[in-house]
Amino acid sequence: MTDIIFHVGFVKTATSTLQKAVFPHLPGIHYLGQPCPDLTSYEMIHAICDPVSSASWRENAAWDYERTKEFFAENAKGNMTTLVSYEGYTSHKTKDKTQTAERIKSLFPGAKIIFTLRRQPDLVKSWYLQKLKQHANSYEPFDDWVTAGLADPQNSIFGDIDFNGIISTYESLFGAENIGIFLYEELR
Repeated sequence: MTDIIFHVGFVKTATSTLQKAVFPHLPGIHYLGQPCPDLTSYEMIHAICDPVSSASWRENAAWDYERTKEFFAENAKGNMTTLVSYEGYTSHKTKDKTQTAERIKSLFPGAKIIFTLRRQPDLVKSWYLQKLKQHANSYEPFDDWVTAGLADPQNSIFGDIDFNGIISTYESLFGAENIGIFLYEELR
């Protein structure tokens, strides 16, 4: 397989814009990511961060190492670099972010990793406003929402903004030279 790049997040850092308007149109790039073109692509991209239910993550029913590896090999396009983008790899919905990074490493030891970051106060405000629109019937004051999130950061956006911890995990697995960090504020 040719080179592969994983854009792993973070949420609310222009990921949707990058996924819809930028990544699919880059020359020399074969884009596999959100929004996924079909159900199989969706399943394979998401399977990498599915939670573990057994002692060995390679034995997990949702995580089929060989099937996932085969999917990416079959979907490689000649000499083009494959770009996979899914901010869920670093989201609180992914219960074990280290496991996800290890899965990517096991599949593609030479992968390059891209992070997009945003000032955390702005990211948190953006997340709150998005959720407020989605759940207009269950309004929760911002201060109460922050207090609840900080009390349980692993199940909220507050666990997602530990940029240093998550990036350090990827650096230890892939090497700092294989990590790219881009700032939302500089993408404008």
